[in-house]
Amino acid sequence: MNKIKKILTSNILLKLTALVIAITLWLIAINVNNPTVTSTYSLPLEFSNAENLSDNGFIMLNEKNIADSKIDVQVQATRNDLKFINQNPDNLKATINFKDINSSYEKYVGNSLSMPVNISFSNYLNSSRYQIINVYPSKVDIFLDHYITANEQIYYETIGEVANNYYIKDINIEPQNLKLYGAQTIIESIKPITLKIDTTSATKNIVTKIPIKIFDNDNDDVTNNFILSNKEVKVKVDIDSYKTVDIEKPETIGKVADGYTLKSIDYEPKKIDITGENKKDVNSIKLPAINIDNSSLSKTITYNLNDILENNLQVKKGNTDKILVTINIEKNN
Repeated sequence: MNKIKKILTSNILLKLTALVIAITLWLIAINVNNPTVTSTYSLPLEFSNAENLSDNGFIMLNEKNIADSKIDVQVQATRNDLKFINQNPDNLKATINFKDINSSYEKYVGNSLSMPVNISFSNYLNSSRYQIINVYPSKVDIFLDHYITANEQIYYETIGEVANNYYIKDINIEPQNLKLYGAQTIIESIKPITLKIDTTSATKNIVTKIPIKIFDNDNDDVTNNFILSNKEVKVKVDIDSYKTVDIEKPETIGKVADGYTLKSIDYEPKKIDITGENKKDVNSIKLPAINIDNSSLSKTITYNLNDILENNLQVKKGNTDKILVTINIEKNN
């Protein structure tokens, strides 16, 4: 027993020195093969509990700029541990959390609100093996506005002229109104929503869909700033042909009273545009004869051309369908 004890206690200093050297060499070997290093990652900034904004009547005016920004994060860990981040960047996230937003944040509307940037590791990683050295920027400023709904009428205008002897009979759009969901200040700055319908050289009906574009007073496209009830409008343009024909001077029946003279018969218009399948067979329109028998007074007669036209012919839309005929009768000297 004493012999064993003597062996264990002899040269103890030398043995401790050897142990320390062994441990040091082991640590050096490990550190050489898997050293502790620092890496910088440029991360997109994500939003957490963002629905809390709209639930409380708010929206971020600078959401797109923030979403496009990058956060630089310096992480220190062993080379092997950092491989897990390098292989899958989703294992490291930068977020701002809106869980605490409530109606009391009304005071920040029109002012900046500084929000801290949170860095988190995936549940697949042991976060205790990583050390965050630096985050830049560590805070971001957001600008709140009221989140509102607006009902806007959709207008339209045509571009170009239809082909010769054709015209736009009617234009229908669906929907005629649009709901916008977005920031109040941007909604208040938009121009009337107007579709551009190209009818250049058209000879037949146009049926198409036109994407909705919204512009502000500076003519900047702000469509992507809103949620829209519809992203496009259905458009139907009815194109029809027409023919220009003469209106014949009306004939008279009878004679004016003794001592009077029929000086003239004036009428307007003298030409009219007509539509309908049988228009090619019509070269002029004859008005009903006017009875002037024993008349001594001038008079004006109004005719409705649509009542006179036959064979389903009609006056082209946009033209007057009224013909005014003036009978001028004067007393003889």
